[in-house]
Amino acid sequence: MRNVLLCCFLAAAINLNAQQRLTVAPSSGQTMEIRYDTAGSPVPSTVDGAWQAIVSYHGKNAVVKTDTLVLKPLKAKHVYAGVLQVPSNAVAFAVAVQKGPATDDNYGNGFLFPLTENGRAVPYSWYSLAMLKQGMYALKKDQQQSLAYMKKEVANNPAAFREFRQPYFNMLVNSPEPADKAMLINLLLEDKDAGETDLTMAQKYLSFLGRKQSADSIANILTTQYPSGIYVRETAMDAVKKETDWTHKQRLFREFINRFPEQSGATQSYEYLSLYQLMALAAAKAGAREEAEKYIQRLQRNADKVNVYTQIASNMQTIDPELARGYIDKALAGIDTSRNFNGLEVYKLAAGLYAGTDTQLARKFSDIVAFHTTAPKVADISEQAIKAQLLNEKVGALSLNDINGNRVDIGKLKGKIVVLDFWATWCKPCIASFPAMQQVMARRPEVVFLYICTFEKNDVVKLVKNFAADHPFPFTYLVDEQLGEQAAYKAFSHYKVTSVPYKVIIDQEGNIRFRTNGFDGNNEELIKELDMMIRILQ
Repeated sequence: MRNVLLCCFLAAAINLNAQQRLTVAPSSGQTMEIRYDTAGSPVPSTVDGAWQAIVSYHGKNAVVKTDTLVLKPLKAKHVYAGVLQVPSNAVAFAVAVQKGPATDDNYGNGFLFPLTENGRAVPYSWYSLAMLKQGMYALKKDQQQSLAYMKKEVANNPAAFREFRQPYFNMLVNSPEPADKAMLINLLLEDKDAGETDLTMAQKYLSFLGRKQSADSIANILTTQYPSGIYVRETAMDAVKKETDWTHKQRLFREFINRFPEQSGATQSYEYLSLYQLMALAAAKAGAREEAEKYIQRLQRNADKVNVYTQIASNMQTIDPELARGYIDKALAGIDTSRNFNGLEVYKLAAGLYAGTDTQLARKFSDIVAFHTTAPKVADISEQAIKAQLLNEKVGALSLNDINGNRVDIGKLKGKIVVLDFWATWCKPCIASFPAMQQVMARRPEVVFLYICTFEKNDVVKLVKNFAADHPFPFTYLVDEQLGEQAAYKAFSHYKVTSVPYKVIIDQEGNIRFRTNGFDGNNEELIKELDMMIRILQ
C-alpha cells in the first residue's frame, strides 16, 4: 500500500499558507483524501464554477495519468474535499485547484507530494519531484529545491544512484554552495567502479571545477585504456574545431575521419553534423569553394545544407556579393515548401542580396517575407474571431501505436477534448513550439494531447525515442503509418493535414472543431490561441 507523506514533510516544497490551504492524507489502500481550504485561496470568491482538483500522477520520467476531481463542501467552513485513486505505477503527484477559469497552483510552485510504501518514500519519488522543480509542466524553476529533492532520492534510493547520477551531478556543479561542489568532487574521486563513460564524465566535471591534476590523471587513464574511446574521439574532434590555420585544419580533419569514421546507415549525430558544418564554413572563408561543397554534401538532411549555404552567403555578402548570391541560390533551391515553410531567413537575405542587381527578384523575395510576417497576431484576435474559425467536421475512428508499441484508439477518447499535434523530428518549427505546448498541457491537464510523428523515414520509433531521450517533454508520442510504398501517411491523410506543424482540435463528441498550422516562434500567441480554442469547447 502506498500512502502520501504527511504534509509536515513538505515544508521545503510549499509555503506555510499553502500547507494549510491544501492537505492530503491516506484514506485506505490506494485512496487519498484531499482537502482544500478556500479561505486561504488566491482564487476570488466571486469566480463562478465548482471547485476542482487537477491531479497529475507522475512515474519516474513521465506523467502516468491525469484526473479531474470535483471537491465537495465539508461541514467545516470553507473546506472542500475529495478522494483520489492513486495509480499503482505512480511515484509522486502534483495538484492544482481550479474554479472556472481561475487556478491555484501555489503561485506557480505547485502542490507536490511524494508517495510512500510501508512508511518509506518509494524509489524515484523524490527524483520525480526534483525533475518537476527543474521547471517542467510550467512550474517555477527552483534549482536549490530540485537539488534538495535529489539529495533525498540519493539517500533513499542508493541502488539507483548510477542511473540518475548525471542530472544529480549537474545540479551539484551548478549549485552556488561551495559544499555542493566539494561533495561532487568527492563523489567523482571516490568512484571505484567507473567505466569509460563514468571516467569521461568525471574528467569533464573535474576540469570544469579547476581540478587540473585529477582531470589530467583521468585523461591519461582514458587515453591508455580506451585509445579509440569517447574521450580520445572528442579530444581529436575538438582539435579540428579549434585549429585556425586552414591547411592544418584539413590535415587534422583527415586524420580524425580516418580514425573515427562516421557510422554508415545511422541517423547523423550532432557531433559529426556540426563538424561538417564548421569545415564547410572554414573552407568557404579560405576560398576553397570545391572543398566547402564536399563538406556540405556530407550532411544528410537537406535542411542542414540549406542552413550552411545561408550562413556562407551571410558571411560573404559584403566581401563578395556575387559569390554570396550563388550560395543563397543554392539555399533557395533546397528549401522544402511542400510540407512546411521554413525559409524565412533565407528569403530575407536573398531580398537584400538581389536589391542592387535584380529589383524584380528582390521584390519577389520581400513579398514572400511580408506574407509570412504580417499575419494577424493572436494577442489582437478576440474570442469572437476565434469562434469564427469553428468547424464541425465528422471524422472516423483511427488508431496508432505509441513509441512503446501500445495501440492508442483515438476514437475511444470521446468525452474529452483531444489535441493532435502533427510533427516530425526534422521540423524545426515543430520542435520550437514544444515548450509552449508543454505550458498549454500544464494549464489544461483535463485535455488529451497526442503528438503524432509523421513523414519520417527509416526507423521512426528509434528516431522518436532518441528525440524523447534528448528532449524531456511530458508528451505521448504516436507514430504515423506509411501507406504501402506511397508517399502518404495514415493519420496525415485521415485528418486531412496539409503541413507540419499542424494541430487538429477534437471536441468531446469526436468531431474536428479547429485546425491550425505553422509556428512563427511566438510562444505567447500559441498558448493564447490554443487555450482559447479549448476554453470555447468546454
